[in-house]
Parts: sequence; C-alpha cells; structure tokens
Amino acid sequence: MEEVARKVAARLRSDSAELSVVMRERIGERMPELVADPADAEVNRASNEANILLVADLLDAGADPRGLELPVPTLAYAREGAQRDTSIQGLIRAYRIGHTILWEWVLEVLEDEIEDRRGVAAAGGG
Repeated sequence: MEEVARKVAARLRSDSAELSVVMRERIGERMPELVADPADAEVNRASNEANILLVADLLDAGADPRGLELPVPTLAYAREGAQRDTSIQGLIRAYRIGHTILWEWVLEVLEDEIEDRRGVAAAGGG
C-alpha cells in the first residue's frame, strides 16, 4: 500500500501544475466571479497547486492530515476571498470542486496502477 501511495504522490507532483489549471478552469466555469480577474485566477491556481502538493507530501510520508498546516497560497486564497466578500459557502463550493477533480484524478491513477499490476501478474512477474 505504501508503494502505491508513493506512486500516487509522485504523479501528483509531476502533474500538479496541469491539474491546478484544470481546477481553476472548472471553478471558473461554475463560479466565474472567483477567477474573473487575472490576479484572482492566479491566486486560485497557486492555492490549488499548493493543496495538491500538500496531499502528495501527506501520501508520501504516510502522515496524519489532522496535524497539517495549510500552505501559504491556500491561506492567501481564503484571505482574498474574505476581502472580496466571497461567502464561506462560495469558498467551500470552490474547494469541493477542486476536491472532486483531485479525487477523480487519483482514481484514474489508481486504475492505471491496478492495470499495470495485472499486466505484470499475467506475464508471470507478480
């Protein structure tokens, strides 16, 4: 299990920039007010990427997420949202959109890993 978690963490790191843009775009489709300004869009993207990398770090270390500290870009995104009078429900919705994208991606990576393992087993290597 630890080996799979480390593989997922490595893929998260390598895909974090691309995945953070996908998140920003999807959030923009559903909540355009959060990314209408280019500076706001970049704060959102940076927050997304910081959270992706945090998940990768947690998976890699097998760490308990209850003790984590939020990354600086994540705190900046929340702070800027509050300064723009974004409702807490709006911020939570944006995070839910991001979480959905992240977990869909993780499931795809796990499916790839399962298929790779099946291929190795079928070839007599596992």
